Amino acid sequence: MHHPKPKPLSVGDLIVAVFDQAATSTTDPAEISRLANELLSRVLQHVHRPTRRRRATPPRLLAAN
Repeated sequence: MHHPKPKPLSVGDLIVAVFDQAATSTTDPAEISRLANELLSRVLQHVHRPTRRRRATPPRLLAAN
């Protein structure tokens, strides 16, 4: 099965996507910020992690359409 190569995102687009995803879980602004910060940290840790023999898949931001 062939999977299309993911398109690169700008940092601004990534932040918007993370906050939009967090906003689907709650309406409390403080909780949205906390969730978005946690998810963004995970994404950035994955990006900066040194490459290993086997690459882990990045965390999913949005549900598949």
